[in-house]
Amino acid sequence: MDGWRCLAYVESGVCRLISRKQNQFKSFSPLATSVAKLKVQNAIIDGEVVCLDKDGKSAFLDLMRRRKAEAILYCFDLLWLNNEDLRNLPLLERKFGLRQQSERVETGAYSMRAIWTDTASDCFRRYASETAKESSANTKEAPTRPRRFHG
Repeated sequence: MDGWRCLAYVESGVCRLISRKQNQFKSFSPLATSVAKLKVQNAIIDGEVVCLDKDGKSAFLDLMRRRKAEAILYCFDLLWLNNEDLRNLPLLERKFGLRQQSERVETGAYSMRAIWTDTASDCFRRYASETAKESSANTKEAPTRPRRFHG
C-alpha cells in the first residue's frame, strides 16, 4: 500500500483523520463521514488513507492531487474503544475487535468499501496477515508499547 498513515479519532458521530505530524486531513471529509458511522461512543483506529485505481492498486499520485479517485481507509489496529485503552491487549485481540466493529457498520459507506462492505472478511484476512508482520516491534501476542500518543 502506498498512502498516508493516520489515526482516525471517532467521537460522538464525528471523525477526525490525523496525520503523524498532528495535521488533520480535512480534504477527506467523505471518508471521515464514513468512519464516523461506527457504532461506538469513541474509538481510535490506526490506518492508512489510500486511493485505488480501477485494478485495485494504490494510486499515490491520485491521493496527493485529490483526483477523481475515492479515498479509502485501510484499518490496521484498534487502539481505543468506548473509553477503554486497548493498547495493552495482544495485537490479534485488537484486530479481532476491529473486525467486529467493521462488521457492525451499515453497508453503503462507499468511501470505506474495502474494509466495511460485505467483502470485509476477505479484506480483513488479507491485510491482517500482512500487518501482523508490521514494522513495529509488536508480536501477535504482545501488547503495544506506548509511544507518542495523543488523545
